[in-house]
Amino acid sequence: MLNLDAARSRAITENIRTLTRAGISTLPPSEQKPRTDFETMTLEDVPYVDKVPPLLFPDEPSQFSNSVANDQLPYTNILPFVHGPLSDEVVLLDFLRRRGDYIRQLMRPPFPIWRELPERAPSNSRPDRRDPRLLRDKLHDMRMPPYMRDSNFYSLSLTRRQYLRLMSFIAALEKQDAAGTEVRGEG
Repeated sequence: MLNLDAARSRAITENIRTLTRAGISTLPPSEQKPRTDFETMTLEDVPYVDKVPPLLFPDEPSQFSNSVANDQLPYTNILPFVHGPLSDEVVLLDFLRRRGDYIRQLMRPPFPIWRELPERAPSNSRPDRRDPRLLRDKLHDMRMPPYMRDSNFYSLSLTRRQYLRLMSFIAALEKQDAAGTEVRGEG
């Protein structure tokens, strides 16, 4: 129930506004992935994106979706093909088991708690942690949950507890697979 095209367009516009206020036009090359500009969630966002470009082909990247008259919301229309299968528990567990590294990369980490912040802000953003003092860590990109914002209008992430629980669950699945044991759900 999300208009992904509208959310993507709003996020790109907000990113441009944020960068302009900071006096820069683009991010340094080391901080451009995942993309925060018109190339977000396109072929230019590989390896963060894998299913979206083939489903949208041959649309060109654009802030506003550029498609045929009967398909004016191409990103929104492909959501069921990307997320729909994951509503099946067996498919979701298989995805978590097989694509742990991809999920670690795709999930936007939460901001750390105060005592975990280094005294000085790091010079560059890191993919496994965010720092609220870094401009890049406030921008919207396609990492999950994509283009949504929190109460401070920064890019939304899972709560710290949810994020850590998901990462530990993926690690447990990988450990059980390495040991050759079957994963059993709680319940």
